[in-house]
Amino acid sequence: MKSLQISVDPRMELLSVLQFVSGDHRLSTKECAYKDEAQTWFGAYSEHPAVKFYQSIMGHFCYDAPINSMHFMQFRKELELISEPIPYFYDRSWGKDNWMQFYGGLKDFARDSNFQGFWETHQDYYKSIIEKLEKMLVLFDIPGELESYFGMGFDHYSFISSPLQDGGYGGGQGYGNARNVTCTIGYDPLKQSNWTEFGLRDFLWHEFGHGFVNPIIDSYLNEYEIDEDVFIRIAKDLKEDDRSLYEGAFLQEGVVRAMTHRLAVKYYGQKTGDENREKCETFGYEYIHLLMEALKTYESARDLTNIAFDAYLPTLIKDIVSRM
Repeated sequence: MKSLQISVDPRMELLSVLQFVSGDHRLSTKECAYKDEAQTWFGAYSEHPAVKFYQSIMGHFCYDAPINSMHFMQFRKELELISEPIPYFYDRSWGKDNWMQFYGGLKDFARDSNFQGFWETHQDYYKSIIEKLEKMLVLFDIPGELESYFGMGFDHYSFISSPLQDGGYGGGQGYGNARNVTCTIGYDPLKQSNWTEFGLRDFLWHEFGHGFVNPIIDSYLNEYEIDEDVFIRIAKDLKEDDRSLYEGAFLQEGVVRAMTHRLAVKYYGQKTGDENREKCETFGYEYIHLLMEALKTYESARDLTNIAFDAYLPTLIKDIVSRM
């Protein structure tokens, strides 16, 4: 069994408080003591230049882009840039100069607001998060389950909890050490006190699943052309937040959602799997059953021939397009 490292990361907390002060609606709207304490500590910095700049780009520099940008930095007593980001993150911030301004602003914001003091003050709280998650995660083996499904794996898996975030973000593979995958998920032990075993497991399947699926699909799309109109036609039915998904991201998100359904059926039965599918459909993924059927053909081929997901992908995409 490969280990799954659980942490609360100062880089993600620094980003989260900047986003929080900036009024980013993608952060949690649920009340918790940590959120109140962040408001007390950082609320006076709502006019800080870093806040104003983030507000100017957050319409496009959003979702995975800010949180996964932090993998190119480290925070000890101050924020440092440790490697140059891949071009994707420059594109998401409308250019390298903007990304560097985002980084410089974060560094200034941390110093001016004494983020280090806030981080040190909350060490007991962060430890309580890690302890609660460790107790839940001994019940199952996320790396093993995903490696078994995809027929491939990585050297290291890291789960970062960030209490102010709402949702999760996969990443890590290709960010520095290409044999690392990470995910960052919003979790507060009081706010999510009713999280079920399946709820956490499904969340981690999804976010770590992106570490497997995204680079493989990106590599395929760089080499082959597919019928783009198929995905444009389907995308109009997605919920508003998902309509901007480009062709690759559209495939990635759909395949990952279909994969979590297949794992839900395997580990929890058809009823839970159907509930998982219905949840996808409420977000506009009405085509999701087609991807699920296509993945069944992959599973059969994998079980018969030991073919891994990356090698099977050209066949899988042809299957998906034919079903649409």
